[in-house]
Amino acid sequence: MGDVLTKNAVDLGTENKGSSRSITIAYLIGLVLIASLATGVWFMTIVLVSSQEQVGVEVNVAGRQRMLSQRIAVAATSLQKQQVFEDRTPSDLLMGCADLMERAHFALLERDVKTLQATASEGISCQPGEIERPELGQMSAEIEDAHFGGDPSLDALVTRYIGLARSIAADGGNKPEEIRNLLLLAYLEVPLKLNAMLATLQREGEVQVQDLRSYKTMMWLTTLLLLVLEVLIIFRPLSRKVRESEAGMQLAIHELTEREQELETANRLILDSIEYARRIQLGLLPPEMSLSDTVEDLHMLWEPLHVVSGDYFWVEERGPFAIFFIADCTGHGVPGAFMTMVTAAAVERLLEEEEEFTDPGEFLLRLDRRVRTRLKQDEPGEGEAVSDDGLEAAICFYDSRTGILSYAGAGIPLIRLMGGLIRETRPDRHRIGYRSIRKPSAFETHEVAVNEGDRIYLFTDGVTDHVGGPRSVAFGRKRVRDHFQRTARQNLKEQIMSLKSALTAYLGEEGRRDDLALLAVTFKAPTNAHVARHPRSDTSSGSSEASG
Repeated sequence: MGDVLTKNAVDLGTENKGSSRSITIAYLIGLVLIASLATGVWFMTIVLVSSQEQVGVEVNVAGRQRMLSQRIAVAATSLQKQQVFEDRTPSDLLMGCADLMERAHFALLERDVKTLQATASEGISCQPGEIERPELGQMSAEIEDAHFGGDPSLDALVTRYIGLARSIAADGGNKPEEIRNLLLLAYLEVPLKLNAMLATLQREGEVQVQDLRSYKTMMWLTTLLLLVLEVLIIFRPLSRKVRESEAGMQLAIHELTEREQELETANRLILDSIEYARRIQLGLLPPEMSLSDTVEDLHMLWEPLHVVSGDYFWVEERGPFAIFFIADCTGHGVPGAFMTMVTAAAVERLLEEEEEFTDPGEFLLRLDRRVRTRLKQDEPGEGEAVSDDGLEAAICFYDSRTGILSYAGAGIPLIRLMGGLIRETRPDRHRIGYRSIRKPSAFETHEVAVNEGDRIYLFTDGVTDHVGGPRSVAFGRKRVRDHFQRTARQNLKEQIMSLKSALTAYLGEEGRRDDLALLAVTFKAPTNAHVARHPRSDTSSGSSEASG
């Protein structure tokens, strides 16, 4: 009994396997036949549509020939009367129309679609320019008879008409007999022949359209028959399997919906966290304020590339001193924002320890050591756990009593607007932090005497690295300096906002690539202007200064 059941099971499996194989083969054959029929319909449609396009443009060109023959007759009459016609002499117009009519005739003989379209696009502009007689294209017997049948033939008649028009143009209309012959041809024989050509072309187009309709009807009926057979032989057995798999698909869709909701929830949490981080980062920045005791005006611009920024700045007033600090940390977005937290904490600690604000170079050196210590860059190690991050920075200490500004930079220059002229103090090439680069031993301090109305600008490379313009190149420091000098008469806020507008216009359709931070200051007169000022470096300090 067990042997019988086993045999039946084997036979059933073999039968199902054979049935499944037959269905698959029939399905493939049906698909091949349907694809072949569809390809045939598509191919014949393209062929017939192309033929229709050719007939259409031939009808257009033949019609323009008829208009040109009339235009030639008008030009010949104007030549006889010595009239200027359409700002061109009748001879020029007559010769140009003859050339254009010959090009149209040759295009009809060649039957090349591109040549026909180029001739049709000329309209009846009657621009001069001859072409050589081409080889004849493929023609039906009716079109060939329309070109070369009859006595005279259309080909001979057009050739004669064009030659007569050129002869009249050449002798300036001094042969009235030639003009009379031209007019007889223009209003009698040439239109009759061209009308016959147009009628032949239109009949050929109608025949092609009828052929297309008949062919498509036959092909679609055959395709419909094959589809019916496919449904009866293949798709009915397959529908059972489709229904069986439908429940599984519904379950999979339900699971995907749940996963999508989970992803949306996770994404919302991430975005909320980043937005909260932005609020924290904004709290690390100085408030919009005016250091009224030490400077005349102050304006700050801070725009992250992705919600949070890798750029950071700080301003502070301590007694007669004003402190201006700006930094461009590694990366942007969340990684850059973490680096600004490290930088902000280090700067705050250093300012608390600083008793006198006289040496910004020493400040940057101590900041470098503190950042390296915080990121453990001086400790041995390797792999992903080791940080190779850092920052570019610049800091200025300003003594409002003497008007002396002390500056040191690690990759960020100091731009000054003094007496309407732009000057640039170049920074050290050292950077702060980074395990992979040599640790700096010192940062150079520059001092400059500041007068009433002078301005300084500190900005990250997000300002200068705007890529745009017609050549897709960076905006660059030179354009920034030129803008500051050109807008020197604007107040500080207007000047910075106009720079922002210029950057946006220059950017065009290009996307921004970095965070942006800019700090601008206008100075008032020193409180002890009578005190002698002896800066350690000024505008004549050689290679460290560049004038705009």
